[in-house]
Amino acid sequence: MTDIACCIHQNPTSNYIDNDKIKEVCAQMIQASISKTLLTTEDVHNIDRQASEMAEIIRDDVGILTSRGESFYGFLHLPFQEYFTCLKLIEVDTPRHTRFTTDGFDRGNKIQLIVKMLCCHTADLRFRVPITLAFGKISSSWSQNDFDDLCYKFMQVQDKDDSLLPLGAYILINCVNDFVNYPSNDILFKAFDRLIIAAGQHKWSIVCPFLLDQITSTLRKFPQDIISLWINKLLSQSSRHDIQTITALCHLLEGKSHEFENIQWLDQSSCSMLQSLSTFDNENNGFAIDRLLVKIAFSNHQLLPSNSNTFKGFLLDKNIEMSSIPMILFPLIITLYGGLTRDGQTVVFDPSHIHRESTAITPILLRFIF
Repeated sequence: MTDIACCIHQNPTSNYIDNDKIKEVCAQMIQASISKTLLTTEDVHNIDRQASEMAEIIRDDVGILTSRGESFYGFLHLPFQEYFTCLKLIEVDTPRHTRFTTDGFDRGNKIQLIVKMLCCHTADLRFRVPITLAFGKISSSWSQNDFDDLCYKFMQVQDKDDSLLPLGAYILINCVNDFVNYPSNDILFKAFDRLIIAAGQHKWSIVCPFLLDQITSTLRKFPQDIISLWINKLLSQSSRHDIQTITALCHLLEGKSHEFENIQWLDQSSCSMLQSLSTFDNENNGFAIDRLLVKIAFSNHQLLPSNSNTFKGFLLDKNIEMSSIPMILFPLIITLYGGLTRDGQTVVFDPSHIHRESTAITPILLRFIF
C-alpha cells in the first residue's frame, strides 16, 4: 500500500491510479522479494499471475481503495493516502531489498537515506502532511540521539545560509502537534536560531511579516519554558554584530499592537539582557528593543529589573515623592528613562515602569535633584 499511496501522491493532477499501474507496483514488489537476478520465462509468468491476484485483493478486499471510474482507483479518504505515503518516506531498504531492521543495517546510512527521501519532497506542498506524519512516527519509536541526528541532518541538508526561509527548520518546528517526543532542546534551539537569523537578515518584518506571524503562532504551541529558555540563550550569546537578529526577535515578541501574549516568554533575566542591548538601538532598526521594553513596561512592569545604582532603583529604594522633583525635569526624565503608564484613562509617570537607564546622565541628575 505504501508504494501505491506514494505513486498517487506524486501525481499533482490526480488522486487516482489505474488498474495496470497497481498490477505493475505489485509485480515490482514480488520481483524485489525474489533472490534471483536472472528470471526465467516461468518466473516472469508466475510474477505476472501473482501480481494480478495481489492487485485484485488490494482493489476489492482490503477496503481502503474505492473505484473512481472505469479501471481507476483511489483511497477512500485522503488521510489514508497521506499515512501510507508517510510510511513510504521512512522505509529504508538494503541493496538486497530487505526491510530495514535496527540490528541489520548501518545507523548512519539509515538516517542519510531517510533524510534524502524527505528532502526530495520538501518543496512539494502535497507532501507536507506525509513529512509531518513521518517526523511524528519517528519521534515515537527512535532513540533520542538518533532522532536528534536525523533532525539536525535534515536541517543541514535542506537549509542554505542565505535562504529567505530555512525550509528544513520551518518544516521541523511545524511538526509540533505531531511529535510524540520532542527533539532535544539543542536541536529545537538550532531550528529557532536559523529562523530568527533569517528573519533579521531578510527583514521579515518589512518584506514578509506574515512569516513572523506564522512562526509566532507555531512557537505558541510549544511549552512556554522551552521558548523562554531559547530566548535567554539567544540573548546571552548575542553581540553588537547580532543586532539584526535581536531586532527580529523583538519584532516577534512585540507582535501586534493589541497583543501581549508573547510577553509571557520573558523573565527578569531576559529583560535585563534586552536593557543592556538597548544601547545598540538606533534609527536603522527602528528602536525595536526600546519599543518592546515600552510594551513590557505597560503590560508587565514586574519583569523589568531594578538595580540600586540606577535612577529607577534610587527612586524606588528611597521612596522619593514625585512632588519633590521639579516639574520642568519630567520631560527630560521621561525621554531618558521612560516610566509612563496608565491610571485609568490618564497617562502618568511611575518609577516602577521605567525601562531605560542613562549611566552618563543619572549621577548628574541625582546631584541636581537631591
